[in-house]
Amino acid sequence: LSPTYLVRGARLLRAARVIRVLHIVRFTEELRVLVGCIANSMKAFFWSMILLFLLIYVASLLLTQVVLVHRLENPSEIEASHELARWYGTVPGAVFSLFQGLTGGQDWGALVAPLIRHISPAWGVLFCMYVAFGLFAMMNVVTATFVEGVIQRAAQVKEIQKMRDATRLFKSLDLDQSGCITLDEIANHLGSPEVEAFFQSIDVDVREACCLFELMDVEGTGAIGFEEFLSGCIRLQGPAKAWDLVMAMQEIRAAFAELNKSAMALGKCTSEDSC
Repeated sequence: LSPTYLVRGARLLRAARVIRVLHIVRFTEELRVLVGCIANSMKAFFWSMILLFLLIYVASLLLTQVVLVHRLENPSEIEASHELARWYGTVPGAVFSLFQGLTGGQDWGALVAPLIRHISPAWGVLFCMYVAFGLFAMMNVVTATFVEGVIQRAAQVKEIQKMRDATRLFKSLDLDQSGCITLDEIANHLGSPEVEAFFQSIDVDVREACCLFELMDVEGTGAIGFEEFLSGCIRLQGPAKAWDLVMAMQEIRAAFAELNKSAMALGKCTSEDSC
């Protein structure tokens, strides 16, 4: 065999290994959530880097100009000129220095010290204000944006995963493939690990499966379809929404109205019998 075929064979084996790893990753929910959150935050990361670069670039232009003017006006201060040029001699160098100061790559005290010693303490104060704004205002806002996006994406991924689990469970319970499941079909599979894991994921005790089935069976036919099963599982996730409370209040009002009618009818019949 030629070396070319051996190299191609090695590449195919490596690709097969990667596919195998991805197949294992498909069953790892936590890793899938992390990867999805990171991928979803790429847009926010891009615009955060643009905003951070603009902030650093404007400050770098100003500091480079100030240092250049100072070096031209004081050509005899060779040591000071070298120290200032080390951090702010060029615009790219100043951008890199300020980026290190904001991200922890370089102590910002070492960056502000030459400005205070050789130019003016006022520039030291302005530099401290710049660092405070960058760390406490901008970086915190960027972090909060990332955290909010990650939380929302994680909730979406978990909801999608629960919908997939509900679909898989419905298909496993619907043995006759009629498109509906009955209470007997659920009761026969209550002991299976798949059913227990699903009810645990939606915070429902397995022993309450019969009550859950009755709640999902709105029409009272003794069987629930896929849409009823899926919508019921989704509505069980998380706290009650305002719409759920309104619907519950409406049903309670209707029940009280029916109860009042029955009481009035019973009272009328009683009065007629007594007469």
